[in-house]
Order: sequence, then C-alpha cells, then structure tokens
Amino acid sequence: MIFDLLPFLAMTLDLADFAAKMASRRQPNQELSPELRATICTLIATGRTQREVGELFRVSKKAVQGAVQHFETHESFHSRPRSGRPEVLTRREELYILTLINVTNLSLDPSC
Repeated sequence: MIFDLLPFLAMTLDLADFAAKMASRRQPNQELSPELRATICTLIATGRTQREVGELFRVSKKAVQGAVQHFETHESFHSRPRSGRPEVLTRREELYILTLINVTNLSLDPSC
C-alpha cells in the first residue's frame, strides 16, 4: 500500500511558531505543563542547548534544567503531589452532604 506523502512533505514545522504557541499559554512564574516539559526534554535530547531551548520557550535556563532533572529523577513529566493536610471529605461525601441539604430544604419549603 502506497501512502500519500505529499501533504506531509509540503508541511513545514516552524519550531519558533510552535514554541510561541506553547509559551503563550503559560503565565509568568507558572509551573511548566507536562507537555512543555516533554517538549523541552525532547529538544535537549536532540542536541539543543539549554540556553537555546530556554530562549525558544521564554523560560529561564534553570527552568529547563529543572524540567530535565525532573524527568531524569521521576521518569515522568507530571508534577508530584503536593504535601500538606489531606482533604477531610472525599468528593463523594461532599456530594452526599449537598444532596441531603437540598432534600431537607425542599421538604421544609411550604410552597412545595
């Protein structure tokens, strides 16, 4: 079977345009998204320097180093869970309580 490669051959990948679109979604001082971390690590693996990648995505060299180190340490692009006090109620318990409140309010409403 012969694939029609003409559309793929005509398609050009403008890395600067792609990087600008990915960087535009990120607010200053916001954590890097898993997609952006994956892209950064891919470009580093292809031989780009940390400085080049940082300038391309408008992040600091330290952020690039952190993304690479995070992947090397955790073998994942996703963030680790935050520490802190766990939630008191599960989402299911919260919905149950809200349902009870709504049922109680309906039974007390004299207009019903």
